[in-house]
Amino acid sequence: SFCLQCKKYRGKRISGRFKLFIRVWHGNIRFDLDNTLKTILDCLQMVEAITNDSLCFEIHAEKRIDRRNPRVEFGMEEINEQKNIFSQNKAI
Repeated sequence: SFCLQCKKYRGKRISGRFKLFIRVWHGNIRFDLDNTLKTILDCLQMVEAITNDSLCFEIHAEKRIDRRNPRVEFGMEEINEQKNIFSQNKAI
């Protein structure tokens, strides 16, 4: 199911550091958000959206409840390492 729905990122093969933005609507409060995060990262690697889930350097996550329509919405942003290095050097 994830493979069919992951059209935007499937096959992108992000091989640098990235941020993950995610909202998870569970059917009830029992589910742990951290388990969902690991599952999504594994699925992203499986569909070759990312080359390795260890490249995830930042996660912005929300857990919500929707008994009628449990779902996951997510986005990713590649981290431009050159820009970050330049910003750090400029501040010194």
